[in-house]
Amino acid sequence: MKKIHCITLFLTLFSIKLQATRLIDAISSKNTTEALFLLGTDYGSPNEQESISSFKNTPLMLACSLELINVVEALVAHPEIEINKQNTRAITALMLAAKSGNIEIIKILLSHRSIDTSLRDFQGKSALEWAQKSNNPTAIKLFSPKSCTIS
Repeated sequence: MKKIHCITLFLTLFSIKLQATRLIDAISSKNTTEALFLLGTDYGSPNEQESISSFKNTPLMLACSLELINVVEALVAHPEIEINKQNTRAITALMLAAKSGNIEIIKILLSHRSIDTSLRDFQGKSALEWAQKSNNPTAIKLFSPKSCTIS
């Protein structure tokens, strides 16, 4: 009987892991309909880190990189979102949004009550410095009220 419970538990956990990976797959393939659906289920973990690349990006990081505005909105609104989560290079979703210079996504992220603009990546660069790389003056100005600093 114990063996059956162990097998059932393993299959349940494996199924949940596959479902969580589906969110990353949906975002990576720009399938916003599936991504939004998965976020509305218990299987769409907003903080799951990808296992394919060595960067271990979250769904929010991927959505910011791919500029999927409606997915970014849904992820930021998710009650369990870890908005400041960093990947293996200490890069945040805000840094990736700043790099792209996408004003709408930067505004969405900056509107979150827990956003931390002072975080730095593995090279010591802040989100403001990432925005400066984008050469988008509007994006750079968005960081002024949040007082990002440059070293």
